[in-house]
Amino acid sequence: MPQPGTERKGFFLVFLLAALFAIAVVFVLFSLRPQQAIVSEEQPLGATPASPIFTVDPGDRGEPTGQADGAKSSASSAEKEAEAAGVQRVVAERNAASAAQLRKFREEGWDVVTAEEPNPQVGALEPGALAEHEEEVQLQLQTNTFSGATLDRVSEIVRRAPSQKTRYVALENLGRSRDFRAQELLVELYRELPSGESREQILQYFKPRDVDDAVATLLFEQLADPGSSEQTKRQATFPLAVMAIVGPGGEREEPPTELMARVPATWRGEFRKIHSLLVSGGQGHRDE
Repeated sequence: MPQPGTERKGFFLVFLLAALFAIAVVFVLFSLRPQQAIVSEEQPLGATPASPIFTVDPGDRGEPTGQADGAKSSASSAEKEAEAAGVQRVVAERNAASAAQLRKFREEGWDVVTAEEPNPQVGALEPGALAEHEEEVQLQLQTNTFSGATLDRVSEIVRRAPSQKTRYVALENLGRSRDFRAQELLVELYRELPSGESREQILQYFKPRDVDDAVATLLFEQLADPGSSEQTKRQATFPLAVMAIVGPGGEREEPPTELMARVPATWRGEFRKIHSLLVSGGQGHRDE
């Protein structure tokens, strides 16, 4: 016959075994469940965050980042395509307008031709361009006025000109320039060139500023030169007489004493006559 204490111990042992069995079952079931990503807003220092398949971007509308990136990429591509289409549309509109203008030009008798690229040597008036582009150099000289260092190249073109026409238009260009450097270069050329048509042309372009500058000095030399012809002396007198009329201290009725002192005594009568003609001619023109 069992003792009372023995029954209680047996009951307790059965209870303990049942509890252990239940715990084991729960552990097994829990270990067999699929793992799920746990998103935590805060991670303890030193902890390794979970690596879920998708993460939630707080800036998105609750969509997984992978899906959001795909959506953004699609939107960006669409915007670029729309922008490219807009540019092509503008280009097509402008091309259509250009085509319409071209048709109008042709209807009016004009035509479009392909022009050669301008030669940089011609544009810079390099004397080396004369050998193959003399006509283009002539056009540059006829249609432009220069100053500064370019005038020295124009002067060199006068010296190296293959034809009389090129020399003529180069001298004419120097004569049009308002840079006094052109006047100094004309003096140099007058002294270098032999007597002839070019020297007579240069005399027309002289514009002395005062009785002591290089231009006036050359003109006074021509008046005093026994070898100068009557025509040369008259040509040299005109720019000096004009300076006497319109220059500083100029006198209408009589040329300045300082100027007349430089004129050879044998030519003073002719000089006064030319000066008087210029004064009366100018006055008559103003009275008209």
